[in-house]
Amino acid sequence: MIATYNLDVLAIAETWIRDDDPDAIKRDSALDGYNIMHTTRPSRTKRSRGGGLCLIYRGSMKVKPQHATDYKSFECQLVKIACTENKTNDYITMAIIYRPPTTGPDTTFLD
Repeated sequence: MIATYNLDVLAIAETWIRDDDPDAIKRDSALDGYNIMHTTRPSRTKRSRGGGLCLIYRGSMKVKPQHATDYKSFECQLVKIACTENKTNDYITMAIIYRPPTTGPDTTFLD
């Protein structure tokens, strides 16, 4: 998808990546010239799979993770993205949000 549509940035939910996975597995989705930043599901156990977010971005971009509160009804990856090619201080803040189906119909997400 990245190569076909010549994407600069791609956000993915349900990566199934764990903190202790080898770097080769963590980087597997990033093409040459791209970097990847993962946010794993904090409640994952050794025996569980699912969850996790990642951002795949062009290597010419500067991406900084931002602190996101731990939410109970969804997963969140918060980043600041700057394009280093235009040499400005312009950036965008991007939030990648995934609400697992197991969270149920509660109002916590809307609050």
